[in-house]
Amino acid sequence: MTLVLRRPMVDYIAFSMHCATCHHWTGQRRPEMMGGRIYTPRHATVGTCDCPTGHWRGRLKPGESNCPHWAQWNVMREFTGPPPVRPPAT
Repeated sequence: MTLVLRRPMVDYIAFSMHCATCHHWTGQRRPEMMGGRIYTPRHATVGTCDCPTGHWRGRLKPGESNCPHWAQWNVMREFTGPPPVRPPAT
């Protein structure tokens, strides 16, 4: 018999540029301040994008997606500070 462990939550590093860590994403999530992580329930990893300028506005997006309009979730910014500056892609 094989024991299969299922993780009830999906976790993301607060600075990762995924929808689950974005200010504009409305999906269900929970911050963990001490670890600098954001958790989404495995059954609820889809949320609506509320980005005012992006083409995804009003559409459903999975938490693991990303886009060029990412903005750090304000809840995490208050604890971790602004995300590190990334060099432009070449």
